[in-house]
Amino acid sequence: MVMIQAAYDILVRDLAQRVAALGLPRVHRSEFGFCFRVTGAAFAHLPTVALHTVEGDGIVLGPRKLFMQVSQDMCLAVVPSRHITIIGAMQQVDTRFVYDLAGSKLYFANENCEADTTPHD
Repeated sequence: MVMIQAAYDILVRDLAQRVAALGLPRVHRSEFGFCFRVTGAAFAHLPTVALHTVEGDGIVLGPRKLFMQVSQDMCLAVVPSRHITIIGAMQQVDTRFVYDLAGSKLYFANENCEADTTPHD
């Protein structure tokens, strides 16, 4: 995911506080901007993030859509951008995007995408 710098900075600041409260030490990985050491049990306590549109609708991203495991560490799967936010493929998994062309609106809904791949007779 790509996120405009101002929002990215707020996200990382908040995540750093929450990760510290869980007692998880931050680690440096040159290819990622925010990483920390995690145990399997702590993963269940990682935060979710809600992204809201101007109209107030939004998408909720759980830990599996926010973080990537890199060896024994977890790293934020979001990078900053100067000009644009792009919801990446990892964040789109199991989410239906509904475009209201007449109303010029975008809606999100959780959906089990595996149901789309079930063979039918």
